[in-house]
Amino acid sequence: MPGMSLSFNCPCGFQRNDIWVGATETGHYTVFLCLQCKKIFSIWTSVRKHHNRVCKRCGMKLMAATDSGVWEPASLQQRFPDTEPWMVENDVYELEEPENNYISSIENIRLLCPNCRKYSLTFESTAFWD
Repeated sequence: MPGMSLSFNCPCGFQRNDIWVGATETGHYTVFLCLQCKKIFSIWTSVRKHHNRVCKRCGMKLMAATDSGVWEPASLQQRFPDTEPWMVENDVYELEEPENNYISSIENIRLLCPNCRKYSLTFESTAFWD
């Protein structure tokens, strides 16, 4: 099953590389943010075991990339709830009706930066695995 490595950058100087996302038959890598520790990371979650969503370092609740309010534009996230922002493009192209406004919105996707707490965190895929 497919996956990719992502690189995240924010104008505030926050940067993180080699964040793995994707799935296998036994589980998946999911991106989480800890606003207390100002970190972004992926966590392997087994199909049989659910992650408790609490930061191991500070004990605060983690935010998953699929959570409401973690990325913008809000209208796009509302149209594709529970979707990781890097997967929206696939979902848009699977729509039966032509929705060009969603295609142009894909370029404007920004995540909540754990450092400055602004919707200015961009991402790009840097590697793929299968």
